[in-house]
Amino acid sequence: MPSIPKTEIHLNVYDLVDNNNLYVYGLGIYHSGLQIGGTEYTFGREGAFEHEPKKAPAVPLRDSIFLATIELPRDRIVSIVDEVSKEFNTQKYHLLNRNCNHYAKALYERIIDRCGRIAKEKSTPIPGYVNRMAWLGSKFRCLIPPDIINTAVPSSAEGTETADEASSTGAGSKFSAFQGSGRSLSAREEPKKSSSGGLFNSMFSKDQSQDIEIPAYYEDSAESRRERMLKAAEKRMSSKTD
Repeated sequence: MPSIPKTEIHLNVYDLVDNNNLYVYGLGIYHSGLQIGGTEYTFGREGAFEHEPKKAPAVPLRDSIFLATIELPRDRIVSIVDEVSKEFNTQKYHLLNRNCNHYAKALYERIIDRCGRIAKEKSTPIPGYVNRMAWLGSKFRCLIPPDIINTAVPSSAEGTETADEASSTGAGSKFSAFQGSGRSLSAREEPKKSSSGGLFNSMFSKDQSQDIEIPAYYEDSAESRRERMLKAAEKRMSSKTD
């Protein structure tokens, strides 16, 4: 019986914005793709797609992290990739709630799970910093500037079915992003780079020129508290003079 070749899995992490100030705090806005052997798989605004390792379109590579070595036939790997991709293609991409990092994590965990207990014990988990900002943003969205939500991300391979199309066909029944080879990547705009030190400064800078949207109810509640305090103070002063 022929032996099953070993395949290395890496997580390739890219900067979507200038993360130099955030990286040291374990934060940042990142794009990631799961490299399995000689192919990298990822998820964008138009659905799941594949490309050459460490070369996501128009975003700089920050790190390539070794995660595991698996022994799984190539056809099984492709089947798992197709399975996870169809699941993700049933819904739209969202930078905070359903992004490339969620996809890479789901794909990685599905593959390791199919490899068995020993593979799980030897595997390395995906570092938390890769998707931590998305998690924080989903919990405290008022802290995230609106333009960050619309940050440009790598687009899908030309000809790949979009998330909208997948949804309309019922769980992406026509999904074929990982069949064939030589797909070209569609053009996209360069990601915006912050000239003021990245997202960290845009969120916490005291510079009044920073356009940070504050929900109106925060201001209303603060104003109400001040009015109640003033009325209470006037009442106390009135009772003393009486």
